Amino acid sequence: MSDIASTKGISRTLVDWCVSSLTGPVVDRQSSEVDLSMLTVVVPSLNRQDYVLRQVRYWSSSSAHLIIVDGSSSPLSDRIRSAIEAHPRITYRHVASSLPDRLALAGGLLETPYAVMLGDDEFHLQTGLSASVAVLDENPDLVGCTGQVLRSTRVGRYRRIAFERAYPTMHGYSIRHPAPVD
Repeated sequence: MSDIASTKGISRTLVDWCVSSLTGPVVDRQSSEVDLSMLTVVVPSLNRQDYVLRQVRYWSSSSAHLIIVDGSSSPLSDRIRSAIEAHPRITYRHVASSLPDRLALAGGLLETPYAVMLGDDEFHLQTGLSASVAVLDENPDLVGCTGQVLRSTRVGRYRRIAFERAYPTMHGYSIRHPAPVD
């Protein structure tokens, strides 16, 4: 499949912007703001490869590991996949299968003690993830934690940013149990 055919619907500008973050001297530069080397971000995607490129660009300078499991009908172009394969902390797998199958594949690729799943159209702030990892490190009985959501809400013809808690009914909620599955 040609490079053009496999990037159908993705602008060349977006491809170039993504690939530029994966090539040259910038590849080895990690964000010094937070250490996420103990975290893997898993991004399942389906037919939204433009979002995948944005995720690659966003995470390319992070110390976090990134696993993308793409269930799209066609994989990313050879040019993009080659650039991703050269990155030491990013793994891209094209697997045209169900979400559970793709997540199982991603689970088998995990090498870090912590992981988070991220929608292909979302972004997690690295400082928030770092705080979550610190909470989990300090409390070995915890199996997970959740943060807050910053979302963009359409108001009339304008957009505004509203800061809103994720799962407000769970604020302050804690489960302490020796068998987390229970």
